[in-house]
This record gives sequence, C-alpha cells and structure tokens, in this order.
Amino acid sequence: RRLHPAAELSVRSTAESTIAIQIERSGSLFQRTSPMSSPASIPGEPHGQIGSSVGPIEKLIVALGVVLHLGLGFDCARRWSPTHDEYWHLPAGVAVWREGRFDVDNLNPPLTRAWQAIPLALGGANLPRGLPADDAFGLGDRFLESNREHYQRWYLAARVMNLCLSASVGLVLWWWGRRALGVGPGLTAGGLWLTCPNCLANGALATPDSGATLLFNHR
Repeated sequence: RRLHPAAELSVRSTAESTIAIQIERSGSLFQRTSPMSSPASIPGEPHGQIGSSVGPIEKLIVALGVVLHLGLGFDCARRWSPTHDEYWHLPAGVAVWREGRFDVDNLNPPLTRAWQAIPLALGGANLPRGLPADDAFGLGDRFLESNREHYQRWYLAARVMNLCLSASVGLVLWWWGRRALGVGPGLTAGGLWLTCPNCLANGALATPDSGATLLFNHR
C-alpha cells in the first residue's frame, strides 16, 4: 500500500537524517580511535614526548655536551702536530679560495676542505704559485715551506672549523632522536657522539670525515 506523498517524503527525510547521524558518529569514533589522530597513539611514542618543547634542563644537558666536545677537541687540536692526511687536505682547501683550483689533489671532494681553509684565506696564509696537479705530497711540502712561522696556528684554526661540523653532528643526532623516539633517546644519541673518543679524535683534525658525516645525516 502506497503512502501519501507527504508521508512518504517525511519517512524518507527521517531515514536520511538517521543515516547522516550514524555516519557522523562513525566518523567521530574513527577520529578517536585512529592511530594517526594524535601523537600519543603512535606506536613506540613515550607518552607525548615527541614534538614537545625543549625544556631548560634538556637545553642545559645539550649545551654541556657541546661545550665538552668543543673543549676536549680544542685541547687535542692545539697539541697535535699535523697528521698524514691533513698535510695536503688543508693546502688543497686554500687553493680553492686563492686560485679557484680543484685539481691540486683529486682524492676528496672540496667542500669540507674549503670550509676548513676559510681562516687561512682570510688570514693571509701563503700558497705557492704554479702548483702541479694531483701532487698531494708536493703540495704539502711547499705549503710547509711557505708557512713555517705560523704553520701550527693555521692548522689549529682549520681544526676549530672542523670541530664546529663535528659538534653539529651531535646536535642533529639529538634532534632526530628526539623527534623520532623522545627526549631520552635523543639525548642518548647526541651524547654518544659528543663524548665518543673516536668522534672527538676525528673532529679535532682538518679532515673530511666529520663534514661528510654531517652531510650524510642531512639526507
């Protein structure tokens, strides 16, 4: 038996309203139970620590780690004589600034070398003219002969530049660990780098290792 058109319209409207309410309730339930609806429900998150603001104690711990890293590294940098690799890495960086040359040593990319050589380029370190291409030991010998008076000082300046890169790696590891797993894992990741003897040893030298690590972490 067919209903009156007005009654049929009323029933249809009531049914549509009921369906709409059910859909709305289902959507609200989904939002409350969805694992992506709030950071606290992400598996492995330590109770909302991810993405939280950095507190004063955490800032202090990180700052102390950086100061410790820079202080120990500087003490090593000022006492150590130039090592085997530094012997040509640094003058190759100076050649980038002074002559725009990248061929005096083709073993490593020039970016970290150029960064470490900034104090030398600005401070007036001597670089012989007419350097042969790809002669690392000859490059190191001629740089030593031209800068005997300030030789150790130039290497200390370059090592300080590299220490800045090494400390930056610790900061990146802390921040990444913090964003991924929380405050504790972030401090652990950064602290392990900043206090690791091997990382300190490489950070206190004018070599590409710390810079390469920093660039790799930013990929």
